[in-house]
Amino acid sequence: MEQDYEGHESPSNSTIDHTIESFLSLSRAPQGRLEAASKGAVPLFLDLIRTYLAPKIEPELSPSRAQLTRSRLVSSLKVLRNLCAGEPMNQDSFIDHQGPHFLSVTMNSLDFMSPQALDIIMVGLQILGNVGLAGERHKVAIWGELFPKGFEKFAEVESSKLCGPLCMIIYNCCRDNDHRLKELCGVSGLPLMAGIIRSIVSDGIEEEWPQWLLSYICFESPYFPQLFWGLSSCSFPNGSKEIMSKDHFSDMQAWLLTVLLDIMDEQRNQLSICMEFALSLLQIVKRVGRSMDSLSTNTLDCPVGSGASPTLPSGSSVINILGYSISILRELCALEDHHNKHSEKLSLPTKEAQEMRGSSIVDSLVNSGLIQLMLGFLRDLEPPAIIKRAQAQSRNDKPNEDHENENASLTSTEEGESGGASVIAPKNKCPYKGFRRDIVAIIGNCTYHRKHVQDEIGREKGVLLMMQQCVVDEDNPYLREWGIWAIRNLMEGNLDNQREASELELLGSVDTPEISQLGLKVQVDQKSGRAKLVNV
Repeated sequence: MEQDYEGHESPSNSTIDHTIESFLSLSRAPQGRLEAASKGAVPLFLDLIRTYLAPKIEPELSPSRAQLTRSRLVSSLKVLRNLCAGEPMNQDSFIDHQGPHFLSVTMNSLDFMSPQALDIIMVGLQILGNVGLAGERHKVAIWGELFPKGFEKFAEVESSKLCGPLCMIIYNCCRDNDHRLKELCGVSGLPLMAGIIRSIVSDGIEEEWPQWLLSYICFESPYFPQLFWGLSSCSFPNGSKEIMSKDHFSDMQAWLLTVLLDIMDEQRNQLSICMEFALSLLQIVKRVGRSMDSLSTNTLDCPVGSGASPTLPSGSSVINILGYSISILRELCALEDHHNKHSEKLSLPTKEAQEMRGSSIVDSLVNSGLIQLMLGFLRDLEPPAIIKRAQAQSRNDKPNEDHENENASLTSTEEGESGGASVIAPKNKCPYKGFRRDIVAIIGNCTYHRKHVQDEIGREKGVLLMMQQCVVDEDNPYLREWGIWAIRNLMEGNLDNQREASELELLGSVDTPEISQLGLKVQVDQKSGRAKLVNV
């Protein structure tokens, strides 16, 4: 018989190996896990790990013996993981024998930089994940032992192997428990959440648990604002503080938004979005929008002197936050349109359908100023490149005419009604590539089957402004297509908007190479002065 480090008589290596293999095979089936519970397998393996395996992971061991010991430790932990997979007797036994504390001590004694240690920690977290599914008593024990510092240490590793089971534990502990969820999104939990977000960004996602956790916190629960604004000043693992912009936005916040956008892209038909999330995003965009002048001059990630807009992600956290927030708003409006179409297919009673739409996320956003904000952004932008070139062409062809009659675009026949002066006058550049397109897409999605939104755009003198977006623009891929979609929704069933559009006339020529390449030309009615695009 061998002697352990305390001088106690220990079983032979062959006996340990036989015990591990026997229970590993037995624990793979539900009936086997029940049989193992009757034999006291959980305390047996906790004692085996505590006494004979964990203490032997020491630096002075030879590489071969250290590797053998680690292999036995991982196999023993896998037995515990299997035993606690859905078997109440084993899950209870694990808690009764201080399993969370024992695992926490064992995992924290390892070198987190070692790949072999990560395998051990991963299985340990999987055990806690299985045990946490048993009930509230089990969740309380795990949460009390590991939140926040224990979880935080595992998150700092930034490994997708650990992030999955870690998020499984946290998700199950916080699901339907407002107290723990509030702790997670509060000051004590922010470093943990920051570590999870960094892990997702740096090492990707191997399991769906990180997505489920962030979806639950941000989309389904009212804690997105608390988490988002808290991340503006969270600490890094080395103890330093992230440098914040003058608007108090950080890269960490931008990372959170890009992860949420990816989740929406992958799970768009399965998500449940709460009102707080949508309205909070709108407030973020409003806050960033106050800095539009400075954002439009930002040329990070662009060739010097190119004048182009940066692509996302840019070198500015503020621009990234603006871009990802607007992209999510665009998806939200489109997502709700999908749900509305689905409800129409179900042939819901008219009154019920109206009530559903009356309390919709899009309507709440519109009531909170979404359309006014988006139209304001458009008015503050310089014209699309194709219109700017047409303006330059018009000035070269007609140098002595009044500049107000040189605008190569559609204009209103009623003086002062179009609001077009602020659109035509060069102002802000797009802060990122696709900004104008995203705004037009949001407006187009919001106007879909919503007459009150159509009417608001008409009252805001936005019909002409929207028609000016139906052009090709290098900085805004698919702007023309989104513009046409928006105009279609804006005009559908709305006689007032149709009448205003019909009264527009063309001042100057807008025949440009881009229009010609599309096989189109501008034709002006000689009597009415109104223009239309026709095939060449």
